[in-house]
Amino acid sequence: MSKSLTQDVISFVSKRVHSELKASGWKRRAPHIFKPAGDVFHCLTFQSSRWGTLTEGQFTIDLVVTWPHVYRIWTSREFPRNPAAANFPIRERIGMLTPNHLDGWWHVNQHTDREDLSKKVTSTLVAHGLSFFEPFPNIAAILDLLRSGKPLPGLNEHQLPLIHAIMAAAIGEIQEAKERLSFAFKQASPLFQETVSLIADRLKIEI
Repeated sequence: MSKSLTQDVISFVSKRVHSELKASGWKRRAPHIFKPAGDVFHCLTFQSSRWGTLTEGQFTIDLVVTWPHVYRIWTSREFPRNPAAANFPIRERIGMLTPNHLDGWWHVNQHTDREDLSKKVTSTLVAHGLSFFEPFPNIAAILDLLRSGKPLPGLNEHQLPLIHAIMAAAIGEIQEAKERLSFAFKQASPLFQETVSLIADRLKIEI
C-alpha cells in the first residue's frame, strides 16, 4: 500500500520536533517520540485521521504516560518495543491543552509548507503540551494522585480503581489493591465485572 501524504508529513514533522527536544532526553522511534522518566515513559504519539486520502488529510498528537507493568497486566501482552505505541493509560490530546481547549488537528495537502508546519507543531508542544507531564514524573506520584481521588486524563471512573490496584500491588500494597478491586467490582456493570475479575486473576488477588 502506498504511503499517504499525511504519513509522509508526520514523518517529516516528527523528525523536526525530535531535533528540538532530543537535548532534553527525548528519543524518536518513528514516527513517535518518547522520554524515559523514572519508571514511566512520557510519549508524543502522532495520529492521522482515518478519513484522509493519499493526497490530503490531518493529524494530531496524543500526550501519553505509560509504563510496562500496568500495560502487561491490563492487556496480558508484552510491552511494545516503541513505548509510545502503548498509548495507555494516561492520555490527552494536544488540542485540549491549548487555550481554546478544543480537539485540534493539523490539516495537510500537497501545498503544505512542512518546515513552517513543523515549527507550529513544535511551538504548540513547548508552549502548551510538555507541562502536561509534570504531575506524572513516576509511579509514586501517580499513585499519590489516585489515593487522593484525583482523575487521570484518559481513564474513566471504572478504570481508575483498576489502575490504582495494579500500581498498589506492584509496590506490595496487596490489601490496598484488594480494596480497590472489590470497590471496582461492586460498582461495575456485569460485563465490566469480567474485566475486574481478569485483572484480579492476573494480580493473583482474590476478591
